[in-house]
Amino acid sequence: MLITTGGIDWHPRTAPDALEALELLSGRLRSAGDDRAVFIDVYAVITRQVVQVTRGQDDTGFLDPRWLCELTGLFAEEALIATRCSLLGEPVTSSSWRLATRHAARRPTLPWQNALLGINAHINYDLGLVVHDYLRAHRERIDAPQLARYHQDYQRVNRILERSVVECADVLVDRYGCGATAAARYLPLGRRMAARAVMRMLVSWRDQGRRDILALWNAPDERTRARILRRMDLRAGRIAHAIATGPVLGRSLGTVGSTLWRLIG
Repeated sequence: MLITTGGIDWHPRTAPDALEALELLSGRLRSAGDDRAVFIDVYAVITRQVVQVTRGQDDTGFLDPRWLCELTGLFAEEALIATRCSLLGEPVTSSSWRLATRHAARRPTLPWQNALLGINAHINYDLGLVVHDYLRAHRERIDAPQLARYHQDYQRVNRILERSVVECADVLVDRYGCGATAAARYLPLGRRMAARAVMRMLVSWRDQGRRDILALWNAPDERTRARILRRMDLRAGRIAHAIATGPVLGRSLGTVGSTLWRLIG
């Protein structure tokens, strides 16, 4: 089935615009049975939480919701453009997104792997790149106190992620029939333990992302920045390869999960 790319805002600049674009793209991909929808759906869950922050419907205490709103649009752009390039057969620039979109399109990977491939690309590559580029574009208004406020909000994003983990797992099970995720959902204490394990991984990745941002921000010249970006791309690509080459374990968990799902669901 041909997936049309017209009518989607591929360059959103705010969280609400990003959510609209993600939901539109997800609907088209799912209608075609295309697993490139998986991460788009997962990121839509998180983006919806950010939209609530921007509308004052959140109690996480962000100091600069505007910054969060604008960054969410820029982050979504990276995922949207990578998916669009994949759909159109155009080169996908980062190695992590290239692996994520390729595996989802060819379907050798399971839903949890497709979600994790997108999350890896989003955090281990996009995060450092997008935040640094945003800071650089607004350098004239950024001083030490402003950087401190940004850092506090950066850490508060973990609260949004923590609230989103279970909902994302539900999307993988209910929308994509992910047996491996169902196993974690239905086994005793599995849901809570899996959520904690995922959050530990995400926090670790985001901590590395912050180090990447600071390295890029403090780089003395463009050659150094380019070297840091190459290192980030290599690291994210290696993690993507490790995620994508784990289908044996994933399918074993999936068999158990699917059986539980049929018995309990």
